[in-house]
Amino acid sequence: MSTLPDIQAIVAKAEDKLKTARLDFANGQYDDAVSRAYYAVYHMMTGVLFRHDQIFSSHAQTIGAFNRDFIKTGIFPKEFIRMI
Repeated sequence: MSTLPDIQAIVAKAEDKLKTARLDFANGQYDDAVSRAYYAVYHMMTGVLFRHDQIFSSHAQTIGAFNRDFIKTGIFPKEFIRMI
């Protein structure tokens, strides 16, 4: 039986990815910076969904659920999903 991460672990992972994205950007590693920034956002979306008892196995499912439950309902602005 696997144990699920807690919300603090998910947020910490997102913060680590964002920190790495900033370092990569500062060092001119733009492709890597974009990738790490994407994962920072992805992990934060995962955390929001996890907080609402939703866990998905793919990026597409995670993004789709976030869009359905938080973008289309107006909790987050429409522009947010376009950035992802």
